[in-house]
Amino acid sequence: MAAPLPIARARGALSLGALLASGMFAAVGCVSVDDRDTVEAGASGEGQGGSSAKGGTGGTSAKGGTDAKGGSSNAGSGGSGKGGSGGTTSDVKCGDEVNPSSARLRACVYSMSCHPLQLSYTLSDCVTYGYVSNCESAAKSCADAEACTGFRREPDSLCRTGEVGWRCDGDVAVRCGASIVYSVDCARIADSCDPFESTQDETRWPCKLKSPASCDKDDPTKQTCSGSEYYSCIDGKAYGMDCAVYNYSCLEAAPGQGACSDRPVVCEDDIGVVSCSGDAIQVCDSTHHFGIYDCAPAGATCALEGTSEGYCLSPGCTGETVCDEKCLDDGSAQICVGSAAYNVDCTAYGFLGCVEYANHPTTGKNYVLCQPAPATAAAR
Repeated sequence: MAAPLPIARARGALSLGALLASGMFAAVGCVSVDDRDTVEAGASGEGQGGSSAKGGTGGTSAKGGTDAKGGSSNAGSGGSGKGGSGGTTSDVKCGDEVNPSSARLRACVYSMSCHPLQLSYTLSDCVTYGYVSNCESAAKSCADAEACTGFRREPDSLCRTGEVGWRCDGDVAVRCGASIVYSVDCARIADSCDPFESTQDETRWPCKLKSPASCDKDDPTKQTCSGSEYYSCIDGKAYGMDCAVYNYSCLEAAPGQGACSDRPVVCEDDIGVVSCSGDAIQVCDSTHHFGIYDCAPAGATCALEGTSEGYCLSPGCTGETVCDEKCLDDGSAQICVGSAAYNVDCTAYGFLGCVEYANHPTTGKNYVLCQPAPATAAAR
């Protein structure tokens, strides 16, 4: 699910190489948070704010667990790299020409806005770099995205008053007490729902794997690959995820740092070396596999600064361009595609409008999503 993002952005555009130098990039890891803060609470879909998940302190990462999101986009068409300004002409200003493909835009809107967890990348990054898994790329509704990932928003009524933490409804794990009530289909991503016996980080989901049947050293912070699965040993049992569900493999950036990856091509280059392959950014990650991010579906081109910084940039934009996500007065969402502002009409995708959140765990800035209708109970 490789979503390479920097800890903080000194520049407006996302630099893939900067992340690698920071040591945060582990080829497949991404932060997932189940508490969010809104900038301004309001009625659903009414411009700035919109109704959102209630409260939340924000910023607690799901230790030892990664959600099955992201992944590099399909490879570029090859050819010689494009450097410098990304092939723009001097008479085109940043934002004059922004033309993401409808397929990538749709996939990212549903993938990001329907998912109950706060991810380590933003809607802008998803559209620019293609952070969607294969089955999410075909999503045309929240139901499609949820069926793909196994993660689902749930109605508040699913939890009892004051209920906090996880419980198992069959093989579905239900999380209560977070800013958004949600569930994880353990039968899809692992094997079964099995409540923790000991006290664990509440953000970690209790999905147990069949194999190994037992493990002798409890270490919730360690994630070990076993075939296509990664697991942590908790209470003598293996909890984790089967990457094969998303047609991914399990890779370890270092011992105990396993997670899902869609990167089959091994690279011999030094970690962090970035290059262009046609309109795609190609970067050698910390597992010595190539991450490939196709800029073309965003209407952008690959641009390099040396061998350690690469960007997908819209015409006229540079790595210094600053663009911020926000909800507009008409209820649409302003995102940044290749560093250029682009407006998304959330209602055209069946959402109520735009909702703006504060303090993204990676950027530290405000960020936006489309606001789904209130969740309804699912048949079990």
